Amino acid sequence: MAANITATTSALNEALKEKEEHITQLLKERDLERGEVARAASQADVLEEKLAALQSEHNKLVQEADEEISELKRLNQEYEEIQLKMNTQLEDEKKKLEDLLFRFEIINYFLLYLFYIRFF
Repeated sequence: MAANITATTSALNEALKEKEEHITQLLKERDLERGEVARAASQADVLEEKLAALQSEHNKLVQEADEEISELKRLNQEYEEIQLKMNTQLEDEKKKLEDLLFRFEIINYFLLYLFYIRFF
């Protein structure tokens, strides 16, 4: 009977040892998982900070682009106004030139007429 109790005690001690080893293994796995979760959370925080910085930079670039577009539109409008003004001036100068050419032709005609009358 004592041998039976010793065998049972030995079996219980062995079972207890296995359970303790299993618990130790589970605790190690839990610690590893916690570490992985902590690293993942830390990486997520870093990525969120990077995302926020990129969004801020994007917004800044969009604002700068909008300002440049507005400036280019203003310059284009100014250019079109100057071009219209210059085209108007060009047309006026063309009319003046045509008028001067017409006067020149008339004067030339009269000079030829006078020359013809005087010498013929």
